[in-house]
Amino acid sequence: MLAGGILLLVITLGLLVYCVMKRRSYKGLLVIFPLAIIMIGYPSIKSFKIPGAEVEMQDSINNYAAHPNDPGAINGLSAALDETLPPGQSNRLTAAIRSSLSSTVAELNQRTNLTAESRMTLSKAQLALGQTNEAAATLHSVVRGQTNLVVDPRLRILLRQVSR
Repeated sequence: MLAGGILLLVITLGLLVYCVMKRRSYKGLLVIFPLAIIMIGYPSIKSFKIPGAEVEMQDSINNYAAHPNDPGAINGLSAALDETLPPGQSNRLTAAIRSSLSSTVAELNQRTNLTAESRMTLSKAQLALGQTNEAAATLHSVVRGQTNLVVDPRLRILLRQVSR
């Protein structure tokens, strides 16, 4: 795919230069450029953002469940949850994702060997599920143990709820 994409791009560029020099229409060639770029980038494309498809979120949940203390898994799920928790908007989780996230949260909530960053991501997942009290308790237990952590602004509201 990579070699074919590069070849297609070079040929298209050559035809574009030819059409410009001969003052011919090159509008048809403009359609080929995105195809060549997709062919070149195909090996590194991991997901497509298609409305209704939440494969990336499911992969993040599964990766986090398998490796809860792995920084890559924590960051992946945290970033995916950030997309579902925009400020001032309601959660956008499908029933399948909600079910998968709920079972992962229930399983990981029982573990005692999670890192502080993993617990903060667990708190964010609980908040995405609408489990505000559980999210506040989890976050409070993390912050109580380590005062120098950087807390996501969306989660700071939970700290205020617990302190009252």
